[in-house]
Amino acid sequence: MLSLDLTFLWTIIDLIILFLILKKFLFKPLLAVIEKRKSLIDDSLSSAEEKEASAFALQEKYEYELNVSKVKSDELINESREKAQKEYERILAEAKLEAARIMETAGKNIEMQKKSEFEKMQSSIVDIAAAIAMKASEESIDEEKSRKLLKELLMKAGA
Repeated sequence: MLSLDLTFLWTIIDLIILFLILKKFLFKPLLAVIEKRKSLIDDSLSSAEEKEASAFALQEKYEYELNVSKVKSDELINESREKAQKEYERILAEAKLEAARIMETAGKNIEMQKKSEFEKMQSSIVDIAAAIAMKASEESIDEEKSRKLLKELLMKAGA
């Protein structure tokens, strides 16, 4: 029985020695590699988080600038519309004034032509009356001849 106990003891000692050797030459380097990997992954994660935060900040900045640009463009569009409306109203007012001036001038011209035609008509009537008076004094005519003569003179005056 003793031999069994001694074998058992040697096996335990061998296992402890194997464990110490493995610990020194395998587990420590393996744990060091695992630690390096872990720190590399942690660094990568923190770097990614920083980049994500930076990207988010840039996104917010660009969205703010985009909104500011949109507001400015809306203001410019509204300002341009107001200027265009004012210009439209100014041109319309000028056109109305010009139309009123043209109408006034046309009215004056029509009135002058009317007056001129009226004066011509009066002159013609005076000439006709003078011609009738001369004819009537040259010959004594009855009422029917007088009408015929008047019609004849009016036809000449109208032509």
